[in-house]
Amino acid sequence: MESLRNEINFRSRRGLQELDILLKRFLEKHLSNLEEDSLRALIEILDMEDNDLADLLIYKTETPKDAHRAIIKKILSDC
Repeated sequence: MESLRNEINFRSRRGLQELDILLKRFLEKHLSNLEEDSLRALIEILDMEDNDLADLLIYKTETPKDAHRAIIKKILSDC
């Protein structure tokens, strides 16, 4: 699982400063405590384009995938 955490840290560096701040804050608090299914869902979310990810995390649009809802809710709870 450590390799998943390393990959998430790498992928969390985005092109939008707002996303960088939001993700950095979340990862500092929660990355070490996330279960494997949450880590995998987070990797899928981080595969999104910056604008789509901003829509989910900053503008709080609804995600089409049920598997992503729990981790998005957790990220947004730290805002």
